[in-house]
Amino acid sequence: MKMKGLADDMVSAGHMLEVDELVSYVFIDLDLEFNPMVYAISARVKPIMVAELYTQLISFEQRMEI
Repeated sequence: MKMKGLADDMVSAGHMLEVDELVSYVFIDLDLEFNPMVYAISARVKPIMVAELYTQLISFEQRMEI
């Protein structure tokens, strides 16, 4: 949600962030424990959409808590 807010602020300032830029910023802010997820998403042929990224990260985080 933090990144979505920042992306919205960028749009308000007149600079639209591309989806791949937003995904890169999200990856930078993740802890090292998310590296397997970052590698898997980075290896995709089809770019991931932000909503799908959010769903995948939440699912990964829930699995780590088990």
